[in-house]
Amino acid sequence: YYGMPNEVSTISQAVQLLGRDRLKQILIGSVLVNVFRDPEIDSFSLADFWRHSIKTAIIARQLAIQHGGISEPDSIFIAGLLHDLGRLLLASKLPIEYETIESRKRSEDLLETERKELGFDHAELAAGLMTKWGLPDILVTCTRHHHDSEYADDFATENRVIYVANKLSQNVPPLDEGEAQEQLSKINNWQLLNLPLDQICFACQLAEEQMFDVMESLGMINIELETD
Repeated sequence: YYGMPNEVSTISQAVQLLGRDRLKQILIGSVLVNVFRDPEIDSFSLADFWRHSIKTAIIARQLAIQHGGISEPDSIFIAGLLHDLGRLLLASKLPIEYETIESRKRSEDLLETERKELGFDHAELAAGLMTKWGLPDILVTCTRHHHDSEYADDFATENRVIYVANKLSQNVPPLDEGEAQEQLSKINNWQLLNLPLDQICFACQLAEEQMFDVMESLGMINIELETD
């Protein structure tokens, strides 16, 4: 994933290369991926969920690197990986309610439908759990506001990256700047990222190329094989 020229064969070498902060972010992501693996709902595809989450994470990390104003792109990767954790929680713990919400989301706003049915939405749910677990503020904020294109408080730039990456990951990767422009035209305030179209296009294509390798590194190949 990090493109090391030689194989990293010991834990001590890995820690030295990655650094403590980056290692902490990787551990948070890999542990939480394995906490929520088996929602009891037939209509929920765990493989599709993690494919979307991983594509969002890779796009977000690449956009953060290109942006230059974000000090720790690996934090953005984990924020992208976990941004939809609330949907997984709902599918796991409230499967009947989740099926009702999913059946209506094409004709109604998803968050409004969740609030109407449950009194809260999946972003609030996941952010509340992350707060209870004492996870870093950047993860809590980007999870709580990943549907809000106008969020402007702490970690506003980071949240904007997650917001745009989440939208882009739902589409087929654009092959050129024209296709990228067409997709971005449907994403509110994407211009605030101040990134050129070719870099956004590259981030989407990179996510498609790296998705399987990242799933393998997080121990998720069994999920892929069992559901395909």
